[in-house]
Amino acid sequence: MSFTTFLPHYILLLFEITVTLFILIIITYLIWEWLMGSEIAERRVIKNMWRCKMVKEDKYEIEVRIQFRYGHRLLPPYKGKCNNAHGEGGTAILIFECDKLDRNDMVFDFGEVKKNIKKIIDDNLDHAYLFKTGDEVGKFLKSKKYKVFEFSNQPTAENIARFIYDITYLFYPQIKRVGSIESFEDSIAWYERDKDIIICRELKPFIGEGVKELVAIWKVKNLI
Repeated sequence: MSFTTFLPHYILLLFEITVTLFILIIITYLIWEWLMGSEIAERRVIKNMWRCKMVKEDKYEIEVRIQFRYGHRLLPPYKGKCNNAHGEGGTAILIFECDKLDRNDMVFDFGEVKKNIKKIIDDNLDHAYLFKTGDEVGKFLKSKKYKVFEFSNQPTAENIARFIYDITYLFYPQIKRVGSIESFEDSIAWYERDKDIIICRELKPFIGEGVKELVAIWKVKNLI
């Protein structure tokens, strides 16, 4: 084969190699741009997320305390001096929270909230004998028309806090948590519930473990 015959084939091969290299360079460049663009975008997202974390929402809290007195006792399997019927001086601590104040620049009017919740506590718990279903002392006092309040569980500070939380939520969904202190105690029993658990607003007996006692809110239907 002469040089003049081989030359066109050589030029064609060289052209194909050049085109192939050019295409590879373009593909490599596009991949690099995509990777760098993704990294930059990711950095921007992370940066923006960090900025968002640095921004804090306003939160306002108020605390309302209500005192009341009651009698109770704890049934087995509990063993201790609280098996005996005795009196207590209780304090309910109600914490309300919101991220926006009302038109008066308040979470709530302290006087109004305290008056309404105190009425509920006075009507149901104050100077009443609190007892768990099955307590013979409670059943006897109830039969004699004394003021009693029946719980489906033990009438502990924890369950008292839960009851106060549940009935408060009916009127004030901004309730965050409720604490209960028994007389001569430095400790506080707190109760708090996730807000995605919806409590029925109708004043009807609740069905479910631990909420049987809410039948007593029939007494406060005039507050709705």
